[in-house]
Amino acid sequence: DERILFLKIGKKIKEIRESQNMTQEELAADTNIENIGRLETGNTIQQYAPFINLVTVSYTHLRAHETEADLV
Repeated sequence: DERILFLKIGKKIKEIRESQNMTQEELAADTNIENIGRLETGNTIQQYAPFINLVTVSYTHLRAHETEADLV
């Protein structure tokens, strides 16, 4: 369920922000993302729904592309 996913993502963002002793305003300024409070509470499903289908890739995969670009 998308709602559960966004709640988990929001919780993790809040944990990381707090571990860095940052306010929501500081994080918003650093990331250029508005409404950090809404993001942390999972109330952003409509705004961030396009990001749900992003696929993770390994560091090795990313380096392979970097190396390929350097060779061209």
